[in-house]
Amino acid sequence: MNATREHFIVETPTNSPRIKHFLGLSDLHYCERMLKYYPAILETFYRELVDRYQENVNLDAILIAGDLVSCGAEGFANQYYFEVLREDLSYLSDVFWAPVLVSLGNHDILENWEHLTEHEKSKFDMMMHLHSPEHGIYVLHNSQYVDSEFTVTGYTPKREFYSRFHPQENACEVCEDFQKQHFVFPKDHVNILLCHSNEFFMYPDILKYYPTLYQDVTILFGGHAHDGFVPRMFQPFLGESMETMGIVRRKMPFASFRRGGFVVSEKGVSKPKMSLKDEDMKLLLQEEEMASIISRGVAKYSWYFPSSPSYTEIEVVRDYSRSRKL
Repeated sequence: MNATREHFIVETPTNSPRIKHFLGLSDLHYCERMLKYYPAILETFYRELVDRYQENVNLDAILIAGDLVSCGAEGFANQYYFEVLREDLSYLSDVFWAPVLVSLGNHDILENWEHLTEHEKSKFDMMMHLHSPEHGIYVLHNSQYVDSEFTVTGYTPKREFYSRFHPQENACEVCEDFQKQHFVFPKDHVNILLCHSNEFFMYPDILKYYPTLYQDVTILFGGHAHDGFVPRMFQPFLGESMETMGIVRRKMPFASFRRGGFVVSEKGVSKPKMSLKDEDMKLLLQEEEMASIISRGVAKYSWYFPSSPSYTEIEVVRDYSRSRKL
């Protein structure tokens, strides 16, 4: 089962000394179902990544935008999931000589997290289970990884925001909380924000809480919708309904179908750049614009059914003419 690749070229006004290359993943959902029924799919997927990148390009970082596990409280008690996950991510870091930078998704934090005692939190803390800089793994739970030329920020929205059905109102609350983290975005860096759901940061209304957001962030990378739960063969038939933020909304079962790349500014959100073929997608940024890229996910159906894993290539350039196909 071959992996699905999407390649985004982001041209930015940021004065970056050289082209940046990032490999983006999301929604791995390590769990009993995956380890029991589909380990061969994941093993083949990682091997395909190694074959593609090891000799062709130097990665600056591997970005993982949340939902590394899919197990709940009982899963945290089973250390086997985390041991396998830590071994796999360490392997990727070793092979590519690149840090693995992880943000947390709604499945990586417990639903009642805010009400737990500090002792209880320590049992269900992904930092404790996975964070391992000596093995190249960095869990960015409301924290930042700063390189000489780029900064990656991992932001974790509260779990309650994922269960509400008014995303625009949620977005304002999320952005207000985001600003309270006091992140620093160097002006001469490529600034990447990892947040499991892009939707929180794609409503221009949030600028009243954070007016400089689209100036500070170069690229927002997330996932959450698992390719929208829409099989690839049916996506061309969605047509114009995918044009607004790449989202199709239904009252039942309150599902958001989304994927693609967007340019976001105070004027609104562009139509999505989506591909059904192995082709480059170009996002050209002007001042005060942000690229938003939504990963199609590794575990499309949370491993309830076998599916082709997806990965995202992100190439950041000063001028599009300088880019090269990976």
